[in-house]
Amino acid sequence: MGAALLSASLLLAASPATAADKAGAKAAPIKAATRAAAGSAAAQGPMNPSETLGPASDDDKASQNAPKSTKAPPPSRIPGMARFRSIGTDDTVMYDAPSDKAKKLYQAPRGMPVEVIAVLQGWVKVRDMEGDIAWVLRDDLSDRRTVVASTTVPLYQEPNADAPQWFEAARGVVFELEDDKPDDAGFVRVRHADGQSGYVELGQVWGI
Repeated sequence: MGAALLSASLLLAASPATAADKAGAKAAPIKAATRAAAGSAAAQGPMNPSETLGPASDDDKASQNAPKSTKAPPPSRIPGMARFRSIGTDDTVMYDAPSDKAKKLYQAPRGMPVEVIAVLQGWVKVRDMEGDIAWVLRDDLSDRRTVVASTTVPLYQEPNADAPQWFEAARGVVFELEDDKPDDAGFVRVRHADGQSGYVELGQVWGI
């Protein structure tokens, strides 16, 4: 997907059990971050030499004596790292390659969930809700698990679509996960920035 607006900070929602909440008043979305077109530039590692049969030819010997490649190894999955993490610092710069000299794509807000794709020498390749891919310093990621509303999301008082609602959150509002295991009905328990806990339907949030 091209450039898109995404969340830059968490906003307070309406307080619980007010008349406006029961009427389904919408929570304001978090401030959107300005994006450039996202891209990716993963460093590729050297290719493995081909196996040969029989005695080595002169060409084979010359190839073996050729200078070794100095390219960085290819990215790999991060051992022990969750598939999803969140941005851990304010206004984190997202790059199009694993280098602070690479093109800056956009600034991500604290708490924004990202999907971990690969790691390379202290850098992590991630994907956001819009499908954009970028590189971020590993130190700028947090183990804190969050999800972001991918549409208008009711926050229910119970894990049931017929249950009363605390409020409705607009697309882009971020919630902290209180339990990352959805129940059998497809609901997950979350907490809003104002401290209000409740349940959202799994299919209406991204980051889990």
